[in-house]
Amino acid sequence: MQKPENDSFEMFSFTDDFLAPNDVESGAIKPIITSHLTNFMKNFQKYFLPELDNAKLDWIQNPFIVSNQSMEHLPLNSQEELAEQSSDSKLQLEFAKKSLSLFGLILKQNIQHCMI
Repeated sequence: MQKPENDSFEMFSFTDDFLAPNDVESGAIKPIITSHLTNFMKNFQKYFLPELDNAKLDWIQNPFIVSNQSMEHLPLNSQEELAEQSSDSKLQLEFAKKSLSLFGLILKQNIQHCMI
């Protein structure tokens, strides 16, 4: 966070591009950026817990590689749903053909159809 405190906004290219030609004092915007970065650093741990076991999240990148360890923290209905989906050969073929994000959208649509 040293850059904004030293009045250097290079890392914020859009801000830097705006300040110079519009004759805006960096001192006016510095507290806002510094406050934002300070809050970001404080809250970062909320979203990326250091004690989080990544082995429990392997199923997110590949829902067809499911282990007891990756499911034990999930509620029972989610465990059953994941077990059912991980054994669906049609979904496995789709997974092989699509990007992870596109496959996630297809999976989400399948779940919504099941809920109707």
